[in-house]
Amino acid sequence: MEGGIASRVWNLRRHPGLLLAVVIVAAKLAMLAVDPVTRFFLGDSGIYVHAALTDTMPRDRSFLYASLIDVVAARPRTLGWLLMLQSLAGVAVALLAWTILRRSFALGALPAGAIALVIALGPEQLFYERMIMAECWGLLGFSAMLACGFAYLHRGHAGWLGGVIACGLFTVAFRTNLAPVVLGFSVLPVVVHAVAGAGRWRSWRFAAHLALVIVATTVAHAEYRKLPVRGTDGKPDYIAHAGYFRLGLVAPHVREDDLAGLGLPEGFLSRLRGGLDDPRERENHLWRNNGLIPTIRGTLGDVQGDRASRKIAARVIRRDPTILVTLGVATLFDYLDPAVTGERLRDDLGLYRFDDGFRAWIAENFNHDMSGMPERPSVVMSAFSASRPWLTFCLFALVPLALVVLAAAWRGTRRDTALLYALTACGLFAGHVLFSHIVSYRYLHAFPWMIGIGLGALCAMLPARSRQHVPPASGQVAHP
Repeated sequence: MEGGIASRVWNLRRHPGLLLAVVIVAAKLAMLAVDPVTRFFLGDSGIYVHAALTDTMPRDRSFLYASLIDVVAARPRTLGWLLMLQSLAGVAVALLAWTILRRSFALGALPAGAIALVIALGPEQLFYERMIMAECWGLLGFSAMLACGFAYLHRGHAGWLGGVIACGLFTVAFRTNLAPVVLGFSVLPVVVHAVAGAGRWRSWRFAAHLALVIVATTVAHAEYRKLPVRGTDGKPDYIAHAGYFRLGLVAPHVREDDLAGLGLPEGFLSRLRGGLDDPRERENHLWRNNGLIPTIRGTLGDVQGDRASRKIAARVIRRDPTILVTLGVATLFDYLDPAVTGERLRDDLGLYRFDDGFRAWIAENFNHDMSGMPERPSVVMSAFSASRPWLTFCLFALVPLALVVLAAAWRGTRRDTALLYALTACGLFAGHVLFSHIVSYRYLHAFPWMIGIGLGALCAMLPARSRQHVPPASGQVAHP
């Protein structure tokens, strides 16, 4: 018996990827045993659960995640299977990081496995595996998209571009805030392969692959954008009321003349709650009573209000195309202001009291004990609460790290993979800065994963560079 166990362990050691998968699954199961507490972020979690229970389409959230809740949690009347499935998504995210580090950057199995394990047990990852939110699924799609992109660099097969498009669409279907980096990434593998890949490409092949990915991405996303507005008169977009969110981004710069001809009464802005010109009030003007967006919605109705909001936002940006940069930089530096970050972390933790009706609703439909929620302490929640400095570091360190990786690899054989990583990191950072209207640590969920890839890539490249500079042994001739 002992010999059989030893033989199995030895076989696993000969397959480090399989051994790593066993270790990560065991670690996830152990963490679920230690902390199985389900978390809710209201009202997003409530919208997902309501859509799942009533078989309706959530207009401003991921309908795919609502469908997942329906199948995995609502029908069996338990949230346990959903948490288990989200933990498995966390396993896949870690293994994808390991695969990229091993195959694309030639990092050793042990350091690559260590980084993958750290990713799997990261406080932000564990927390969102327990939260009834779509974050862990968005990261799964994002990491799979990158894995397909890196595979394309090595093989040059157009089939991997199909993987990039499919995984990108999967990402956006769960996390709309990643749409800018997903759209930008779709063409990067082809361009990087042509610019920095080993060997020369025939121009026709580059043109054919580039045309293929542009056309396929455009068609796929155009068809997807019809789904959230199905059955309405709304304009196709990733969410049904995208115009409201676009206006919310630029709300501090709205002027009365931007409202001309849209059916809004004269002096409309003077009727709103205060602080319209304050960038930190953008969320309040999106959601709170007497805010800019709720007031437009109440005046014009859902569809006409959304169309008017699109036009107002377009007029503001045409007047000053740098507005998103100015507002984004201001919000970026809010991450360094404790007066802002403390409240925002409390929001991300979901520490706003649930009413008794919500508790009863969850207990009735999922047989789930809501006593002590949302304040109920747990290991994972405490770890996530303490991770604010780490997540802030990941935000500010990602682009510098990516540039260091690119510089270290530029004269080596991994230049193409380093360039793809660096451009993606810059795109992720830029998308967050330009299109986030608030400080939010849940928006940073992908950043630690990208930091892990960068650190692993750098670890793989530094030994290679040092070997290139080893002086020849005595009596040997150094060759250029």
